[in-house]
Amino acid sequence: MGYRVRGGSKCVDNTRLTFVTTQVLVNEPDWIDLIDFVVVDEVHERNWQTDLLLTLLKRKMRDGSWKGKVVLMSATVEVKRSEGRSDKLAAKILTRRIARA
Repeated sequence: MGYRVRGGSKCVDNTRLTFVTTQVLVNEPDWIDLIDFVVVDEVHERNWQTDLLLTLLKRKMRDGSWKGKVVLMSATVEVKRSEGRSDKLAAKILTRRIARA
């Protein structure tokens, strides 16, 4: 397990899990091609970096250049507030799964 932030990194060649900031992925979009899963926490907190990251991931998935999986997490998902955003469908799915549990 390692981490990567602006100005620093603690990873080795066999690191399997790396925590990175949204800023790292936005500034180095080619790095996304090396990742199998992206977990975006606190997705309800709107900022330009998260919106840009979700847009980049969506485009890569649409054109088939990235086969990874995206997990959007939020303790306070509000489907109405997320209308028109790339996490709208995820919010609906999460809401349904939580309701069944």
